[in-house]
Amino acid sequence: MKNDLKHLRRSELIDLIYEMKKREIELQTRLDEAEAKLQAREITMEKAGSIADAAVELSGVFQAAQEAADTYLKSIKAKEKELAHLTKQAKKNMRD
Repeated sequence: MKNDLKHLRRSELIDLIYEMKKREIELQTRLDEAEAKLQAREITMEKAGSIADAAVELSGVFQAAQEAADTYLKSIKAKEKELAHLTKQAKKNMRD
């Protein structure tokens, strides 16, 4: 290749350099686009990780809320039984 270049005229060398520069610009553009796509994909993956983390955290929040609701319901049922017992005692006391 080196010997081939020696036989080229100046205008041919300039044309060759011009074509090589065009190719370099084209390749740089493609590289920039590929890097942008990679960056977008990495951001998407980070967001997916963040969404998964948030879902896990929300799951914990929902679980805690469910446990609180279950405890509240048990408390209400216990109070209901206590009230029923007190009502029964009051009616019994009224009859006596």
